Amino acid sequence: MGGVKVFMDDARITGSDEISHFTALEEFFKKCREHGLKLNLNKTVVNAPVPKNVHEVKSFLGLVNFYGKFCENLATIGNPLNNLTKKNVRFLWSKDCQVAFEQIKKEICSPKVLVHYDPSLPLTLASDASPVGIGCVLSHVYPDGSERPIAFASRTLSGSEKKYPQIDKEALSIVWAVKKFYLYLKGRRFTLITDHKPLVAIFGSKRGLPVLAATRLLHYALILQSFEFDIIFRKTIEHGNADFLSRLPKTSEELEVKDDITIFQMSQIEALPVTSKELRQETGKDMELGPLLKALREGKDLQGREAQYTIEDGCIMYGQRVCIPRKFQKNVLEGELHAGHLGIVKMKAIARSFVYWKNIDKDIEEAAKNCVDCARYKADPTKAQVHYWEYPSMPWERIHVDFAGPIFEHMFFLIVDAHSKWLEVYPMKTTTTKKTIECLRDSFARFGLPRVLVSDNGSQFTSYEFQRFMQRNGVKHKTSAPFKPSSNGQAERYVATLKQSLRAMHKYEGTIQQKLSTFLMQ
Repeated sequence: MGGVKVFMDDARITGSDEISHFTALEEFFKKCREHGLKLNLNKTVVNAPVPKNVHEVKSFLGLVNFYGKFCENLATIGNPLNNLTKKNVRFLWSKDCQVAFEQIKKEICSPKVLVHYDPSLPLTLASDASPVGIGCVLSHVYPDGSERPIAFASRTLSGSEKKYPQIDKEALSIVWAVKKFYLYLKGRRFTLITDHKPLVAIFGSKRGLPVLAATRLLHYALILQSFEFDIIFRKTIEHGNADFLSRLPKTSEELEVKDDITIFQMSQIEALPVTSKELRQETGKDMELGPLLKALREGKDLQGREAQYTIEDGCIMYGQRVCIPRKFQKNVLEGELHAGHLGIVKMKAIARSFVYWKNIDKDIEEAAKNCVDCARYKADPTKAQVHYWEYPSMPWERIHVDFAGPIFEHMFFLIVDAHSKWLEVYPMKTTTTKKTIECLRDSFARFGLPRVLVSDNGSQFTSYEFQRFMQRNGVKHKTSAPFKPSSNGQAERYVATLKQSLRAMHKYEGTIQQKLSTFLMQ
């Protein structure tokens, strides 16, 4: 058939003019009837369920008020519904209410309100989220300033989505709306409309996202980067078209599937020495986190730093970091942050990746200073540095190598990347040239060949065999000045750190490899 394109279960009927369009449409319906095919017109507003309380009636009337100017009799038709919202009136859904409800939906979906897409007119996309669903309206803005809808869409939230804090639900509604109307929006500028002010600052900022923005918001922002849009704030009272759709969404048969962000954030919690169940229970009881959890669950419009908090499985996240209730702070501090007996700076770096509580930096400093094992094996004060290496322009351009030990009857071969400070450690029983070359060959196989290798003047590195290995691989070998090990300071520093940490873990159970793994993980 001419003018008809079918893809999967979707049919598009076109024509060069109105007559040929209707002819093709009529022919298409005739063929469907002949072959017993049933068609489903997706009408979100028409299929909206009956309001169950005054709040849902008010939400529906918000839609009526928004589009009332296009249907002169809309307000009159809706009179039985208006009566339900009056004070001291018992909520009773009568036959008159049902008739009014159906008539209004029919009017809103009629040509009086709905319009065809026009590429020459400005485009807006309004979205909103409620505790149960998300909704959106794609509209044109006409020269007189009026907004006429092109299409409505809504869906219910899945079980995991219902647990999102309000800011995440509102952001989800925007991203879902953009994906839903992708074919209308891609390649042209449009205006996003939301009634959640923080999202205007987050998605509309020219400076990018806040450093500690929640992981899910970062993910959504990346999706939106491929579209050209302006985002504006509209008061909830003036946002009735999208608000209604979010509160009375079309039901959807969605499976309870955790998204990638949920899985990532739960893995942050699972890495801790406390369970998510314990964190959930104590977060609600905590003097500081309890009120914040309540505010997040109720969808309060949090500002400033508080806007960077979110909820995951009943636990509070600060950006990508898990907020730890007071009861478990000491346990996390000693069992996770100080497990490798690293210094204050490293402990703070680990904390910034995983956990957060008020005054955490101060608690870390106290824990490191008061650790008996760290004090016992603390290195001597560093001497004045006499040699400065130029900072490499890329990873694995220059590496520093050295031996540490003996520690627990083992020697350790260290390889340090001068650019990224990445550390490779190989436990060794013997420190021969052959064994040293084996370790380097293993490392080179995974990371590639460096341009420069820096070592001390140990016999392993000055031997003919080692020099030949360097030359064959095109690696420039530099040695530190005799009696000046500090000129290989990059490796020397890690040697001291490794010795101190492993000795501080002397009373821990486990093999030397397990202790080394703990150190490297930290």
